[in-house]
Amino acid sequence: AAPAPTASDVVEVGGPVRSTWAGFCGDGPSDGAHIEKLSSPMMNAGGRVVFAWDKPGDKIPFELTVQVNGDKSKVKADLWTNANHNDAPGTFDALPMKEIRSEGNRVTYRVEVPIEKVGNYRASARVSTDGGRSFQWAGEAGIADVRFRPHVESHDRLNMMEINVSNVNGGHGTLDDLTGAGSPTTNGKYTLEFLKNEGINSVWVQPPFQRSVWENRHPLDDAGSPYAAKDFFAVDVALSRRAQEVKARGGSDEECRQAATQEWKDFVDKAHSLGMKVVVDVALNHVGHNYEFADLFKRTDAAGNQIREVRRNDFSQIALNPEQAQVMKQRLDDPNLPDYLEYVAPWLYASRTGNKLGAQDVSDIMAGGGQWYDTKQLSTGGSYGVKNEATNRAVTDWLGRVLEYWSVDMGCDGFRLDHLTGLPQSVLETGLNKAQAAVDAQRPGVQLYTTGEDFFNAEYNASHLDNIQDTWMRNELLASTSPQTLRNLLSNPYFDNREMLNLASHDEHRFEFHGDMKAAARMTSLLPLLGGTSMLVAGDEYGEMYPMPFKQFNPVGALKTPSPAGEAISEQLRRAGTAKTSLPSLQDNNRAFLDPRMGGPDGDLLALARFPDAEKAGNPVLVFANFSNGRTRENAFNLDAATRQRIDPDKSYQVRDLMADDPQSSLWSTPLKGRELLEKGVFARLAPYQVQALEIFEVR
Repeated sequence: AAPAPTASDVVEVGGPVRSTWAGFCGDGPSDGAHIEKLSSPMMNAGGRVVFAWDKPGDKIPFELTVQVNGDKSKVKADLWTNANHNDAPGTFDALPMKEIRSEGNRVTYRVEVPIEKVGNYRASARVSTDGGRSFQWAGEAGIADVRFRPHVESHDRLNMMEINVSNVNGGHGTLDDLTGAGSPTTNGKYTLEFLKNEGINSVWVQPPFQRSVWENRHPLDDAGSPYAAKDFFAVDVALSRRAQEVKARGGSDEECRQAATQEWKDFVDKAHSLGMKVVVDVALNHVGHNYEFADLFKRTDAAGNQIREVRRNDFSQIALNPEQAQVMKQRLDDPNLPDYLEYVAPWLYASRTGNKLGAQDVSDIMAGGGQWYDTKQLSTGGSYGVKNEATNRAVTDWLGRVLEYWSVDMGCDGFRLDHLTGLPQSVLETGLNKAQAAVDAQRPGVQLYTTGEDFFNAEYNASHLDNIQDTWMRNELLASTSPQTLRNLLSNPYFDNREMLNLASHDEHRFEFHGDMKAAARMTSLLPLLGGTSMLVAGDEYGEMYPMPFKQFNPVGALKTPSPAGEAISEQLRRAGTAKTSLPSLQDNNRAFLDPRMGGPDGDLLALARFPDAEKAGNPVLVFANFSNGRTRENAFNLDAATRQRIDPDKSYQVRDLMADDPQSSLWSTPLKGRELLEKGVFARLAPYQVQALEIFEVR
């Protein structure tokens, strides 16, 4: 929690008091006031702030409840927040709060904070009863900081496909393959154009960095793991057709890197030209063996232009002092030592013996746990090794520059952070914020999307991510694939607005449909229709049953030889994806479940309404799915309150099924009056496995 600033730390800056996080010290509780509660009305039932952000200037409210013993007019209340300070996350503003209500000696104060920039922020509060000479802080009353990240509404539109560049095109695929023309059923190519046609508007690319192919890896893992990075600032030559051609004709390592870099940039340009976002997968808590160090440097030329460059084996920004820099130089110059990071600066890695200064030599470096012995743990101050503030900060600042490089210089639109449990909070609160600040300066209007894999501390880290990526949805649906399971999940405040809608990732076995391709079509096509960021793994669109072979030069079988049943899945997914990427109602995360007009919940039929925010235009869409695999099911459902608000009783309406062979064809034989819809609701009749998305539209 935020302690109080010393007098020397505080300066007046155009109204609000500004300070830095460092140097806070509290004055202790005040006799005249006691802070009881700090919160935001945007907190959900799970206690997490869900603040929908659509444009710069959207305001988030905070409220502070204080027990005042004495003259209320002497109480001064401030919110203390670093909101909008992405470039300097340690800078906080004191924003005056105004009294909004009083109940006895309890007074509630409020302030609305305009959010100009998206980032990961904190808010605390302070109260003075002596004109600002001394303060009581929320943290001193045992009240934790409110941690929040504005929820960028456009991220709800994302319909994402996780891809491994080599696997999706025969096992030795390249970025150039993805930027070409064709599809699995036309010329055997898996391309961005094919994905666009499937209604996919974003790709999650498994780590594209140069990888370390460890000599002790499993014999079948001929490609090595992409999560064992050898150089965060280089694209893997194995993913670049042009780099391989340069290498074949005897080109230098630098020429290969340049060719691979350009191929990546062309891939990103192609994705952007199709309206698709590129999300890069990165594991920041570890690197592969024999890591080749590089860093991002920035300077300003005489004309005021920023010059950005990657320098190899330049440790000047990560050395803690001149003496350490000299040791690094001597080791680089030593012909008997390899020029790898673990030999030049082992203290940047976690020590397996618990040395507080970090690993003392290569043999003391902590290896990755479980199946990840092809990696070495960095000294980030996270879950691994002993914390050492100076070294930890040097490492995490460098990792922040990795994020900045890929989001500014390489054009990516967001990150999937692997194994988030192992990272310290500073990577989320500082590294991501500074990367966003650089994007704001170099690519105005781009809001980085961030998701993280977290199986152990998801609710804590969810406050600083757009989505958590884990196995919650998968596990619940494996236990019971039913409408009630989906309703329970999507109504749970710890799930809704937090979880990515996905059934698996490269880390898990595919969702088990037991060979039932129609069940696969039903579930995969439902994901884009439920509301929020949805994700599939390449191959799901053709019913692939086996995990992504991301450590091997092997193809995804279903992409290589799509079956007729697989093509049926692809077609159904295309219809759902196209609907999501074209209708405003499906591009938000608003939803309401429809109740049967008679009786209790329907055990077979999922029924929910989708609609945009109240102030936005857009026809409501009613989503139905029959979870019976053998029976046609029918029922009548009442409309929800939000859909009713969009129905005029005196106007006439029709529906079209966006999942039908002809999505433009009207479904009802004659239009219905709005009054009839409001009074009688809607009747749904679905064949086994069927999914419908009924757009209600006005007819004249």
